[in-house]
Amino acid sequence: MKRLAAFLVAAIGMTGSAFGQSSPPRGDSTEARIVEPENAGWSAWKNRDRKWFVESTVAEAVWISSGGVTDKAQHLRDLATDREVKGVDRSDQRVAMKTSDLVIMTYTATQDAVCAGLKLPERIVASVVHVKRSGRWLEALHIETPLAK
Repeated sequence: MKRLAAFLVAAIGMTGSAFGQSSPPRGDSTEARIVEPENAGWSAWKNRDRKWFVESTVAEAVWISSGGVTDKAQHLRDLATDREVKGVDRSDQRVAMKTSDLVIMTYTATQDAVCAGLKLPERIVASVVHVKRSGRWLEALHIETPLAK
């Protein structure tokens, strides 16, 4: 648990410096290698696809949202929850390469979704930390902050 807390403090501390930075050029291959899995992650969440989360996130991954803080094991269990996702759109995407093996992505998402009978916030800002391990970019931290209407 101490390791998880230290990871969170470090990752959250770095997210603040990602805001206001411009994205790399559109043709940047690192950005494409981050954006494609993030798109797949939203699709996997919508379709309750455990495989993506098992293969594309680190063992110590953490998710923070209006539902609280969850680790990877709990997130995988939560994927079984009934959900109806009518749509998700992302905008204002930024990718900031912090080190050669750490990237922070931020974006705004508009979603029309209900999980476990609860309507999810319509608009959120997501901050996502990706780390490079064994040559692959994996999601390590996903924070969703609801936006006021």
